[in-house]
Amino acid sequence: MLNERNITEEKSSLITQEIEDLYAILELCSDTSDNDNMRTEALQWLHTSADLGHMGARRIYHFYGRWLVLGNGSALAFKYPGLVQEFQERSKVYADSILALGHVQAYVLLSEMYFAGDVYPRDFLKSYAYALAAEEIEGDQIENTTKMRLRRVEYRLSPTDRAEARELASTLVSQIP
Repeated sequence: MLNERNITEEKSSLITQEIEDLYAILELCSDTSDNDNMRTEALQWLHTSADLGHMGARRIYHFYGRWLVLGNGSALAFKYPGLVQEFQERSKVYADSILALGHVQAYVLLSEMYFAGDVYPRDFLKSYAYALAAEEIEGDQIENTTKMRLRRVEYRLSPTDRAEARELASTLVSQIP
């Protein structure tokens, strides 16, 4: 199985460690309920991990950062002026850092950012293009959430917009380092 995806034993070990690290991050972030002090601590922990270069933290920052800053019951955005702007700026920086590596998750992440409209202005064409790029990179291995986003966005676009998105996706894939 490892050789099928050209993954060495060493890479496999690193991937396993990253998955374990991600579970620790997810556990800390998801155990915050409505406690703003815990949300603040989880957000700071996520910032620190991402700033230190943890790619897993950078990949999940937008999803959990959005929930911690803007999520139901969160008053952090009201307590800390500038926090939403900081969240947006960090989301862009972290997404760009994994995009520069050509990581498929960057395309999935940018698709979500353009779909949600909380970091970049909502743009269904770009959301669709990034999801198509992820699909082109991953093929049959694409995540179900990305497949669902493709379906959710596709019906919102005209045939002309879908064609433009396909061209953009091809351009994005051709720029992978």
